[in-house]
Amino acid sequence: MTFETLRALAGRAALFTALRQDQLRSATDALGDHRWDADLAAGTFTFASTADPQRTLTATPHLLASIAPGPRSLMWSWALPQGIAPASPSACAPMARSTASRS
Repeated sequence: MTFETLRALAGRAALFTALRQDQLRSATDALGDHRWDADLAAGTFTFASTADPQRTLTATPHLLASIAPGPRSLMWSWALPQGIAPASPSACAPMARSTASRS
């Protein structure tokens, strides 16, 4: 992969990320004042309106890394001691690792 190809890919990835973040911001703004909750066991990341808790936005989280600010450490989810279950929120991590190692 050439540097120019990588630059173009990074540009598209940045645009895609910005568009997705804008969509999420619009969706959560529509909820008004809200709270969020992550349930990795259930595989859900939920935003709920504080005025009407029945109004929710639920997404599937993907855990790629664990960051501990105290010891200032980062552990990629594929390196977790307990491993990764096929249906876990970390299941996409090996694919990300494989893609990165091919580049």
